[in-house]
Amino acid sequence: MKNTNKTPEILLVTRPLTPPWDEASKNFAYLLAKNLAEFHFHILVGKYDDKLPKHITQHVIYKGSSWTTLQKTKLVLKLFLLLKRNPSINIVHFLFAPTPLNTRVLKSLVKSFPVKFIQTIASVPQNAREKISSALFADKIITYSKYAKKQLVETQNFTSLHKGKVIIIPPFIDFSEFSMPTQKERGNIRKKWKIGQEEKVILYPGEYSRLAAMDTILEGFSTIKSSLPEARLFMACRIKKREDKKIERKFKKDVSVAGLSSSVNFLGKVENIQELYAASDLTIFPVNSMEGKSLEGKFDFPFVLLESLACGTPILTSDIAALPEIWSGNKRYEKEFVFPAGKTNIFAEKSLKILGQSRKTFAKELNKFVIGRFNKDKILDNYSELYNSI
Repeated sequence: MKNTNKTPEILLVTRPLTPPWDEASKNFAYLLAKNLAEFHFHILVGKYDDKLPKHITQHVIYKGSSWTTLQKTKLVLKLFLLLKRNPSINIVHFLFAPTPLNTRVLKSLVKSFPVKFIQTIASVPQNAREKISSALFADKIITYSKYAKKQLVETQNFTSLHKGKVIIIPPFIDFSEFSMPTQKERGNIRKKWKIGQEEKVILYPGEYSRLAAMDTILEGFSTIKSSLPEARLFMACRIKKREDKKIERKFKKDVSVAGLSSSVNFLGKVENIQELYAASDLTIFPVNSMEGKSLEGKFDFPFVLLESLACGTPILTSDIAALPEIWSGNKRYEKEFVFPAGKTNIFAEKSLKILGQSRKTFAKELNKFVIGRFNKDKILDNYSELYNSI
């Protein structure tokens, strides 16, 4: 029976919403479903979680949490049956990068159902914007940033009909998990990580291959180290593919040749990343690309940067893509915490300036800013309004 009540039932079409939570789009979809208790959500998982609230129906269509060709095939095979067996679903919200191929397949599967469609586009790589824009078909299209919306509407095949459908709703993070530590808590965390009282920790929580940041990091840290001998660099980078391992191996060799091995820690994937934010003095993201080689670019506002700010740790990013938009509404912060991509001398100069000040100078201010800028309640209100209106 079709849903005739006033409460929308929403199917989130995503990768498996199953731990580990190591994908920004997965995290966001999971938080969205958990926090909007006024709606009934249907989510796609690889394992049933009996701790989720009652307004969420879990459909175990995947096996585990990976996003392989087999898992994508499972989605295609199961989606039609899922909608047929759950006629009360009246909104289908896609939250992964669309391609012309997966769009044609998914659209043909669901076109016979009386539902409304929403597509969230987490990023629009310049090298793929034509393909992504041609793969849009929804009643509403969400981008996280002004940059992404601009990338879409400026493509040749983006019609005026589409333009009215695009809305900007930034992401939010769960600030209850990422909060500012007390001075005592921070001291204990730094002892745990064997960080000396006078040492200044620079954290890079990015990727090796896709972001093209290694040259800037190496050259910049060498310059920082010559002026600030107590500086240390923590590389908290997950190895996701063979190319990552290859670049990590080369970077370790370059660090050794530069005589910096004793000051650089390779941590791999860190489980309690909030501890690392709290222990650090600066989180860096000196990337020269947010695109990689696929249609899936880096999340417009990488969660690692927002989480770091929530923990009171300043960030320094390059000025590409949507990154400067993190500071929307605050030109002073944008000037202080953004540098021109590839300009290693400016990266080192700004890093030293930030590290030369007490962390207390920034902590409360940055925590307050990021909570206001990516305010959960305000953003959830935007989604409530969208789901009800559509």
